[in-house]
Amino acid sequence: STAQRVLDAGCGVGGPALDWAERWPHLQITGVTVSAAQAEIAERRIAQAGQSERVRVCVGDYQALSFEDASFDRAILLESACYCTDVDALAAELFRCMSAGAKLYVKDMFLRDGITLVGTLGCVRPDEVGGQELAEIWRVWGVYRLLNLQEWATALRRAGFFGLRFGPLLDWDESWYVGTLFTLNSDGLRLNELGERFALRLANAPILWGEIHAEK
Repeated sequence: STAQRVLDAGCGVGGPALDWAERWPHLQITGVTVSAAQAEIAERRIAQAGQSERVRVCVGDYQALSFEDASFDRAILLESACYCTDVDALAAELFRCMSAGAKLYVKDMFLRDGITLVGTLGCVRPDEVGGQELAEIWRVWGVYRLLNLQEWATALRRAGFFGLRFGPLLDWDESWYVGTLFTLNSDGLRLNELGERFALRLANAPILWGEIHAEK
């Protein structure tokens, strides 16, 4: 296959990028994270995997990218869009840095339709169903402000993207996540250290896992 340049926007410590590099040898992947600590860990993992020629990670804000126009043939955001503080700025930067015909994919947690948000950080009304759970998501995960899928689609269209397809991940399985929060011992299942910090009562949280496909 022809070499393709991939932008991993909000790449964290580089786990998905390394998986892609191993599976598809024609990819050249550039990750961007706002965290210098994450970038250092990612670079170490990349070197250990022998992928330094094909995968690199930069420290930067994905809402103000330092790359030249049309630098990428694919752009992917995996559970990083929820940290965006300006969806229009992010959409415009992604559009600028992508080549003609490039494809965008976003997978993340989105706000359900019909939820009333108040304040800069998007807190829900005190009487809103799921308000306490949503407030806990803000606190634990540090997200700035969740948007719904339609709001994201509208911002991407404003930036110039077309061919948008979006919706909930109907086959999303959270069992893997729940399994990481518990340890089985002689007393049965107990929250482990990770679970103590991140276990959330999500049953009433007004969120959904969704995905967005778009083209430039």
